[in-house]
Amino acid sequence: MIPNSSILEKQHNELTKASNNDFYEHKDLLSSSIRRCYLEIGEKDTWLSLRAEECKLPGLQRAAGHDMYSNTAEALKSYVHLIDSVENVVDSYAEDGVAMELSVAFLEERWVALQRESCAWNVLEEYVGDDGPFKVMIECAWKTKNWEKLRRLCSSPSAVSALELGDMDVKMSEILLAISDGKLNEVENLHAQTAQLCLYNWQLLPSVYSGCDAHSQILHMFNRLVDIRESGQIMVEAR
Repeated sequence: MIPNSSILEKQHNELTKASNNDFYEHKDLLSSSIRRCYLEIGEKDTWLSLRAEECKLPGLQRAAGHDMYSNTAEALKSYVHLIDSVENVVDSYAEDGVAMELSVAFLEERWVALQRESCAWNVLEEYVGDDGPFKVMIECAWKTKNWEKLRRLCSSPSAVSALELGDMDVKMSEILLAISDGKLNEVENLHAQTAQLCLYNWQLLPSVYSGCDAHSQILHMFNRLVDIRESGQIMVEAR
């Protein structure tokens, strides 16, 4: 079986060589789709490299290099410096406003991701406020034990939409809310629903092969489910 990464690499190489063929006009859309596929199968470094190549900000490649080698402190410092100085380079790329917007969005996206890896939840909570990215808001809420905000988020239209797309974090947050509210009789049912959702997402992934990191997140989620179930049983026995 050919690894999914090899298939994507072949497609990316063909797209790079494209000049005036039939799909050249859709090159940006196809490139974005290829990068997304890399991210979905756990090839974060490849995705990061390709994403950085699309941006035109001076110094971004260096920042992405720190990011890829998990030099979090230097990567954060570089991203912050680029965000602070972006106003000074806007005029240089005024003819390509879309490219500049994509570059700024990428900087903000990586800054948020690295703050999550650093568990800087108070910083992120202040940054996202009440109108930031839904997944970041819901994670900040339960990490900082802001149960009222988490309850509000879990009943919002964004949560319903996320569940329809198979988002496991929303169901996990519902379990945590039930535990916080002492509704231990609901924990078992929510646990079963979340486990089924995890299995559904697992089936959508490519087959396991050496070097594939696509399954790590769901394996981590299964581990959390085991821990939560044991915690719930302890709380029931402690009543």
